Amino acid sequence: SSGINAEWPLRPGSDREYKASVDITEDLTNLILQQNQDVTQLDKAKMVEQKKTTKLARDGQYKAEFDDIGKDEPDSFKRVLETATERGSYLWLSALPWVRPE
Repeated sequence: SSGINAEWPLRPGSDREYKASVDITEDLTNLILQQNQDVTQLDKAKMVEQKKTTKLARDGQYKAEFDDIGKDEPDSFKRVLETATERGSYLWLSALPWVRPE
């Protein structure tokens, strides 16, 4: 088996990432194992579709984890989380100290 674009192996979800990587590269791996150099036999559309499916599943999992983080927190903390996820927020939020409300 082979894989590409796998996240750090000790990270939660690394099994999911590894399996996705193996699934995406399955056809290419088979061509390599057969020592077949004809890459026209590679189903690129299938690889693209598997990448999209993997990304949607990953995004859904991250969204569920994100929603779970703030569910028992005060509204002020939830607003901070929502603001932090806005596009470009990392540029200015990285300079602000965060003090958790008591």
